[in-house]
Amino acid sequence: MPTTPTLLLPYPAPTDPADVPLDMQELADRIEAVRGTATGLASLDATGKIPAAQLPVASVGYGTSLPASPVDGQEHILVDSTTNPTYQWRFRYNAGSSSAYKWEFVGGSPWRAGPVGSVTGFATTGSWVAFAGGPVWTILRNGDWEVEFGITAQMAGAGVSTIQAAIGYTLPTPTMTGAILDHGSSGQWDAGSLAGFAPLIGLLTTNGNVGIYLQGAGGTPNFNMSRGWMTVRPIRVS
Repeated sequence: MPTTPTLLLPYPAPTDPADVPLDMQELADRIEAVRGTATGLASLDATGKIPAAQLPVASVGYGTSLPASPVDGQEHILVDSTTNPTYQWRFRYNAGSSSAYKWEFVGGSPWRAGPVGSVTGFATTGSWVAFAGGPVWTILRNGDWEVEFGITAQMAGAGVSTIQAAIGYTLPTPTMTGAILDHGSSGQWDAGSLAGFAPLIGLLTTNGNVGIYLQGAGGTPNFNMSRGWMTVRPIRVS
């Protein structure tokens, strides 16, 4: 006849006999039933270590790259420099996201550049040309991004013409995205500021750089372009 094992139980001891295992096998079965479950016991992987998914989420990390083996809910602050960062982006890893980009942006300041760059007498028509000296941002990771940009255009000579500006990225040839902005002038000193917004959805790291591109789109362009600026912020990344 099996005997009831003597158990070391926390105070107070269970008062319901059903809470006390009948033998060591039942005790082992109960332990295994709660292994790897919430409020239960941790399990071990093939190397004898607790799986990362069962570890508590650590404090927010900080560095120039995102963790290679994140767990759901983990947060990390991504910077371009740990001593003098130009941006600080906080991400949270969402393992249940249906997107391929599971690091979701939850806060931080955008990357900003400008106003910089100057081109005198710009006259290119029929093709996009990178704004010389303007802001350029190197794509960091696969993901969804958003960009705001602007530039000042001033007619350099008499006549009627139109200049266009857009955000472009290389594939490796420039491909425009977002709104293409038009500025028309009909006098030597007509001037204006062009500004727009461009969502870069699914933009890949291998696409290269993002910058402002220009082209003439009407009449005989003759523009002075200056003071290009750009801000970049992530939506979600890989």
